[in-house]
Amino acid sequence: MIFLEETKPHLSDMLILVDRERDRRIYLGVIFNNIFFQFDDVTRQRIIAMGALASIAISQGSPAGNLRWFNPNNDFAWIAADNTLVPMDAQTMLAFSETAAGHEASHIFAGRQRNKISFSNRAQILILSSNFLMPMDFR
Repeated sequence: MIFLEETKPHLSDMLILVDRERDRRIYLGVIFNNIFFQFDDVTRQRIIAMGALASIAISQGSPAGNLRWFNPNNDFAWIAADNTLVPMDAQTMLAFSETAAGHEASHIFAGRQRNKISFSNRAQILILSSNFLMPMDFR
């Protein structure tokens, strides 16, 4: 293959690569209390909703350890990525939702930092796509 001249990538192409990698990392999942959970769009919305309900239950006096804070007839549990049930009281569910929000936010802000980087040639874009460094420390 013959290259006649070095070409510079368009900034919009670089931003798209960064955004795709950011989203890929967000959707990989979230770790909470050393347990891996899915984090797709639907699951994300469910975590947000249950976190809000857990907050309400706490404000209404649901004590720590009460697994029936959501439904008085059944213990509350979240399904982990390996399909096991993880029992959660309202305080744990709220902490889980806060961790999930932090997971997403950390990747969004890391992606923003990457978008601020300027690249001078295509080789640097390839380095970016293969060595994309973002925070992977989950609570």
